[in-house]
Amino acid sequence: MNDETVINTDVFESGASQEIPPKREKEEVAEKHQDVHHKEEKFDLRTWIKDSISIIIGVMFAVVGLEFFIVPNHLLDGGVTGISLLISGITKMDVSIFIFVINLPFIYMGYKQVGKLFALKTFLAIVTLSVVILLLHSFHPKPVTEDKLLIAVFGGILLGAGIGFAMRGGCVLDGTEVLALWLTRKASLQVGEVILILNIVIFGVAAAINGIETALYSVLVFMAASKTIEFLTNGLEEYTGVTIISEKVMNCVKLLLHSLVVE
Repeated sequence: MNDETVINTDVFESGASQEIPPKREKEEVAEKHQDVHHKEEKFDLRTWIKDSISIIIGVMFAVVGLEFFIVPNHLLDGGVTGISLLISGITKMDVSIFIFVINLPFIYMGYKQVGKLFALKTFLAIVTLSVVILLLHSFHPKPVTEDKLLIAVFGGILLGAGIGFAMRGGCVLDGTEVLALWLTRKASLQVGEVILILNIVIFGVAAAINGIETALYSVLVFMAASKTIEFLTNGLEEYTGVTIISEKVMNCVKLLLHSLVVE
């Protein structure tokens, strides 16, 4: 059997479930749990330089997406960035201030849950992002376009690229994922469920304050950003899971294994 083949089959017999573990199940699980950010590890200059370049690229993408697309047109994103944009719109204060301040407690959470290096990288990345946005704001940059559909799609792609590159560099530009990780340890929720709940609240408030149209375009920004992050962190690999429900468990197992060996 080809070592690259992964079988993920759940078979049910007489009300009880029997799982057929794949040959490389433990290896696959280990690989999936090696997150994009680097866990606590020894300092390595080459890795630090590589990560720093990735983070700088991420910050630049995020700045362009925010300053030339999202902020001038009063759209939002999910997570801490969305909260910062929402409060900035209400208070008329610079969004960079809120990006920095609101992320601080999540940086501390990251320090406690992931490690010192992750927290340091995240702190420096968020400081850089906030400072560049603040400096750029003084020049009053004009938006690239006023078409809200283009703004939502390309603004989301650029912001998502920024967050994705930062994650590849071992940090985050948005503390929502750190909060979600913390909440999953306190409640029986998945990380994705926590992020979804938080974003529903953010977009609900946005709809009440800025109108339903702005909120809908903001959802589009979030979706474009999420897909870009997923692409940059996971690549193009896709896995298909199959669930077989049958009374003839062993016959199905033998047929599948025989088919894979023959192929």
